[in-house]
Amino acid sequence: MLALLLAVGLPPLWAPGPEANRKGNTAWKKGDYDQAAGEFARALEAMPAEKRLTFNRGTALLSQKKGDEALSALISATTDPRREVQAPAYYNAGNALFDGQKLDEALDAWKRAILTDPSDENAKFNYELAKRKKQQQDQEKKNQKQDQKQDQKNDQQDQNDQQKKDQEQKDEEQKQQQDQQNQQQDQPQPDENQEPPKPRPAAQMSKEQAERLLDALKANEKDMIKARMTSRRKRDVDKDW
Repeated sequence: MLALLLAVGLPPLWAPGPEANRKGNTAWKKGDYDQAAGEFARALEAMPAEKRLTFNRGTALLSQKKGDEALSALISATTDPRREVQAPAYYNAGNALFDGQKLDEALDAWKRAILTDPSDENAKFNYELAKRKKQQQDQEKKNQKQDQKQDQKNDQQDQNDQQKKDQEQKDEEQKQQQDQQNQQQDQPQPDENQEPPKPRPAAQMSKEQAERLLDALKANEKDMIKARMTSRRKRDVDKDW
C-alpha cells in the first residue's frame, strides 16, 4: 500500500554532493538503507540548501522505521517550490504519519500531494484507503460510546430497582411494626388502682328447697344403710363354719 518515492538524481554539479547522492541512491535500491541515509547526509553537508537531498535522506530514514526523524526531513523537503520534490515529499510524509497512527495528519499530507500533483495515483489510492479506515474508526468509537451509555443506563436502572426494592422492604417492616403497636394498644390494660373482683356469695335457698334437699339426703342415707346390711347377710350365709 505505502510505496516510497525516491528522487534518484541531481543535476550534474561538482562533487562531492552529487557523487554522495548517487551512492545513496544505489545503496537504497539494494536495500541498504543505513548506508543510503549516511550518503545522503554527506551530500547535504556539501549542499545543505538542496531539498532533493533532504527528501532522499528522509525517505531512507523512513525505510529504517525511524518515523519521527524521517518526518522532520520530509516536511522540510515540502518547502521546495519544485513539484517533482514537493509532491513526493508530501506523499512520503503521509506514509510516515500513517505508520505513526496519525490518520488525520496522513490524510492531510496525501491531499496536499494530490493537489501538488493531480496525476499521483499512489497518493489518491492511499488517501481513499486511509479515509475508509478513518470512517471505520469513527464508527467504532461511536458504537463504543453508545455501548458505554447503554451500560451506564443499565447500571442506573439496576441501582434504581435495588433502591425501590430496599424501600419496599423498609416500608413493609415499618407496617408490620405499626400493626403490632396497634394490636398492643387495642388490648385492654389492667388498672393498677382497681380492686380484684370479690367472690360472689352463694345463692340463698328457700326454706322449702332446704327441706327437700334434707329429705333427699336422708332417703339416700337409708338406701345406703340397707345396701350394706344386705351385703353383710350374704357374707354371713356364705361363710364356711
